Amino acid sequence: MTKLAKYITDSEKYDILLSAINDGNFLPGSSLKDYYNIFIDSNFTEKEELKAALFFAIKRYEKFQDFSLLSSLLNISEDSLTNLLKSNYKKATFPISDNNEAELVSLYLIEVEDEIPVSFPNTEALRLNSIQNIKKTLNKNFFVFFDKCFSGRSFGLAVASCFYVSDEIRERFIFTGEVRADGGVYDVDGLELKFKVAHQNNKYLVSSRCITHISELKHINSNELNVPFVQLFGKSKSELDKNFKKLKGYIPESAVLLNIFGFSQEDLSVFTEDYLNNEINDYAIFLNEFYKKVKKLYDTNIGINLHITGSLSSFAFLMGLVLGAKKKFAIYHYQDGEIYKIYDFINQSARKLKGKKNNFSHIQYKTKVINANSTDLLVSIYLASHSPKNDASKFASQTLKCNIVEIELKNHQGNLPIDNQELWIEIVREIYSALDNFSEELGNNVERYHIILSTPVPIAIALGMAIGDYKKVSVYNFDKKIIGYKKVFDSDFAEGTFLNSF
Repeated sequence: MTKLAKYITDSEKYDILLSAINDGNFLPGSSLKDYYNIFIDSNFTEKEELKAALFFAIKRYEKFQDFSLLSSLLNISEDSLTNLLKSNYKKATFPISDNNEAELVSLYLIEVEDEIPVSFPNTEALRLNSIQNIKKTLNKNFFVFFDKCFSGRSFGLAVASCFYVSDEIRERFIFTGEVRADGGVYDVDGLELKFKVAHQNNKYLVSSRCITHISELKHINSNELNVPFVQLFGKSKSELDKNFKKLKGYIPESAVLLNIFGFSQEDLSVFTEDYLNNEINDYAIFLNEFYKKVKKLYDTNIGINLHITGSLSSFAFLMGLVLGAKKKFAIYHYQDGEIYKIYDFINQSARKLKGKKNNFSHIQYKTKVINANSTDLLVSIYLASHSPKNDASKFASQTLKCNIVEIELKNHQGNLPIDNQELWIEIVREIYSALDNFSEELGNNVERYHIILSTPVPIAIALGMAIGDYKKVSVYNFDKKIIGYKKVFDSDFAEGTFLNSF
């Protein structure tokens, strides 16, 4: 047994040898052939950490380089070996589990042009067979090695990730799954432990629970995640499922990442089968739930594109107040059993909603002075089919005892075309701009806006986004029991609800 071999087999001396290799130092009395034998000798099959350290030492230090000798031992041409050692490597991480514990292993993969062995000669035969299957389905030449000893084939998905996922994005994930020659991803043992070790290391686990074929890895190669979010009140669970299905039809690629990040439909909705009571406390409970769920999305280390649909305009307006106009959104409209994209603020800024206009092409409004000294103003926005004008006027004069502005459309009243996004944007811009005009027109500074909405949900959300926390608002919803309006939100008493938060 060579002196080097004694160091390898002696647990106390092993760490000395490993440290010396990492530092580029030889043990006295050892030859390069002795070192290269670490790649060849079947007695060292399990010394993965040592093999990885030696490979990197050969890349780094000339004293470890004898390309002619090493190429003959590895059965690689000298030119191919030179290219292998000069090429950059890709790193991927996968978990292994044993005895109720799990840990992380790194693999290093170098893509090459030439046909060469896929790993070191003394690599375990079953592992070599598994790597060959992956090579076959990828139709790529590569060389791969590992930094820890392990058994099994769960590393396969990590190998495949090097060809589908960029280095930057791959760092946020760990991968586990057997990959066979058909490219299918198959179950492996110990998934619960592997989820746990992923969480402990602030990583997300990609497994056969998320993808069934390696080609689906392309869906995680993104710095953005398209997330469906549904607001639905007074409808059945099956109706919620239908909304999600239709919304996901616009973003089919999102399913893989949503599963990896662990977001369920419950995480991505504010929903109750009962109608939402017209009470401030009831609205506050669901609005806080909405805030917490959206915050959880934005707390992930990936850009979020929120795709939103809703059923209740008054609540949708509050959602907009919480969201603000800084992030990326798409807002959808439910009509005749289908969902249509109305606003796309993923490819353009939602701050476009806040662009001021002096001339109004799409809205018209009428001001009624009820109390010339009032600093409150009721704003009745009538764009949908149901007119709030009579009830709103009565509410302003008898309950609020304040002035009122009635806003409505010049054209398309109750029937806005769903294929004209620019029109929907301009309508919100004009309403937002008009709010700043009312103080001057009334000759009295407006300090609080009382909002009554009869609008499509997308306009309610977008108007709320534009307003954010820049104005004091109270919001009302029509209550059939009292045949009148009840306050459901007051920005002065919105503690715990963070407006314009994102």
